[in-house]
Amino acid sequence: MNESKGILFFIITILLFSCNKEELLSSQTSDETNPENNFFGRVNQASTTPFCYDCQAQTNFYQDTIDQQTLLGATQLNPYTLPNMTQAYFNIYGVNPSPALSATHYYVKFSPSSLEQLALLEDEDIDLNEFPLDREIVFEGDYYVEPGKDIEDLPNLYAVVPKTYIFPAGVPYTILESMNMPDNVPEWEDEALYLTNNLAEDDYVADNKDGDTSYLQTRAKTIARLPQPPCDIVINPNSGTPDPCNTGGGGGTGGGTGGYRDCRRYPEGKILVQNELTGNTGYRGVRNVRVVVRRGFKTQRLFTNNDGLFVTTKYFRNKYTILIKFKNANARIARMRSLRLWEQYFPIKINFGTWKNLACGTEFKINHPEQTEKINTSHWCAAITHNSIIEHRELSIQEGVGVPPQGLHILLSRKKAATSGNTLMYDKMKKSGGVVPSDLVIYGASYVPVAGPILSAVLLVWQQRAPDILFGYGNGKNDIDKYEFLKTDQYSELVYHELTHAAHYNKVGNSWWREFGLDEGINAFGNPGYGPCCNSRSDKIAIGEGWAYHFGHYLADLKWGSQSTSFIEQGDRDYPSNCLNFTNSNGYSSHHNFLEEFSPNRDVLLDPNNWLPKGLFNDLMDPIFNEPPQSGVVDNVSGFTNSQFFQAIDASVNSMADFKAKFLIQNNYNQQNQVNELFGYYNY
Repeated sequence: MNESKGILFFIITILLFSCNKEELLSSQTSDETNPENNFFGRVNQASTTPFCYDCQAQTNFYQDTIDQQTLLGATQLNPYTLPNMTQAYFNIYGVNPSPALSATHYYVKFSPSSLEQLALLEDEDIDLNEFPLDREIVFEGDYYVEPGKDIEDLPNLYAVVPKTYIFPAGVPYTILESMNMPDNVPEWEDEALYLTNNLAEDDYVADNKDGDTSYLQTRAKTIARLPQPPCDIVINPNSGTPDPCNTGGGGGTGGGTGGYRDCRRYPEGKILVQNELTGNTGYRGVRNVRVVVRRGFKTQRLFTNNDGLFVTTKYFRNKYTILIKFKNANARIARMRSLRLWEQYFPIKINFGTWKNLACGTEFKINHPEQTEKINTSHWCAAITHNSIIEHRELSIQEGVGVPPQGLHILLSRKKAATSGNTLMYDKMKKSGGVVPSDLVIYGASYVPVAGPILSAVLLVWQQRAPDILFGYGNGKNDIDKYEFLKTDQYSELVYHELTHAAHYNKVGNSWWREFGLDEGINAFGNPGYGPCCNSRSDKIAIGEGWAYHFGHYLADLKWGSQSTSFIEQGDRDYPSNCLNFTNSNGYSSHHNFLEEFSPNRDVLLDPNNWLPKGLFNDLMDPIFNEPPQSGVVDNVSGFTNSQFFQAIDASVNSMADFKAKFLIQNNYNQQNQVNELFGYYNY
């Protein structure tokens, strides 16, 4: 369950903050003349220069360990109120809308009074903001404290919801304004922005060197054409009738005139994460991650595709913010906090800046971190975790192995090193009616980087949403622990390992998993790694960890192959010199070589956990006589599959002896003598 030194039982360590700088966030604009950079053949309608208002400020913020507060400016008029949209309509089309405009959306303030209500709101499929949407944003940080509230108070949350939205029962809310918000009627929306002084300052100045015009020039030409017929989409936005007045580049896959997509007004881009692999430090897409494009009250929420690409279908004139949130049907990935502990209910968010004139093919990059503990380190680890969850599910199905439950609540902690993972399944146990023992919660709470709040505050927050899986991104006890697992394949293997546990939980249920967690905690207390062998506690640990080590490294080999990096294993990580180094060699990856070369009889003083059968499952699969001499194992078994292993691991299997018996029965005693011999080499 924990791939580092085991679980510190009944102890919570207090950490003080540190404050250092490093670079993470970057945004790169592709060359528009290069067809390789123009997705679906789209190019900008005009060659105006892309500009980010706050990218450098966001970069500086993310290079720290301390969250920064959002700073707000003056109150701004809402351009989408019914009176203002009616006036804008008349100004542009020369007639009043008929029938009169009605609400398409509501601007809402939620006022949760309990942690339960806060968790309910986060589960809603809406974009929630801690700050009022009618305020100018001077700097968007990671939290906001409204006047009259203390930092630990539950926040008001602001959102724009469609008029058909069903409000969650029991959560107090106030409808602040009724709005009519068109998706794709640029000239009407621009006039509404103009009337409320919500255009960007440079909208009033023509950028003639780029062939662009100011809004005032465009507006004069529009009004000179009056009267114009009203557009059906204005009156009946859901009618499906084509919009005859949409000259600014409507929705769908078009977004422009003359067959071009105007990416300045219909943003698109790629969310990418940097690899740290052997011979590969390039970038790959962050798959199926939530993207939010926001300008004031107007928002579009969408997911990236397998290449990390997102393509908006709504019109955004300028000064729109691009964000991602690590949440989808598979999991929510959040970050543990030292203050405002309930913030861990919400997924990690990366703000890629507020933009105008975004170019087609803009790449938003999550760079590999150069240091542990920083906020941008958590971003990289979240992106690797997010992709690894998808990979684990796909590869497990390919192998005929069960998958974890969906809706996992995953927390990242800077208190633990990037070697650390723990699959507690607290949230799933609670939601399925299971009881989580206080002992189990205590060593889960050892991940919390508290600098003041006591354990009872942590437990109070976890009553409504507890973690299922924990991962570290902080400092270890030595440089190897600090940096080794900040490699793409190593952190992916850590995630695969813990997700293999989650799939195991999904099969065996609450009771088995609760006992497994307690066995690990008690056996490891005061001992290196997972503790000693051959007692009542070690039986479950051997089967649970042996399977997770095997399948984690097996999938890492499948996914990364020759791009894998070297790592140490087979020893107490507190003393790296006692460990063995596994590298890519002889045409095989480091992960494959680890499974093949694992020695179950290495000196216990060097490897206190040699009793974990980390290589046994691989030996049941691989060809006969393929065993390297350093393992000390005679392997005459071959041909079994991961699917057969997983079928035999159910709630009745509490030890390696139980597994062997069930495995042989399920496979009609195929290769029985050879299987018994192999288990003997692993001392089972």
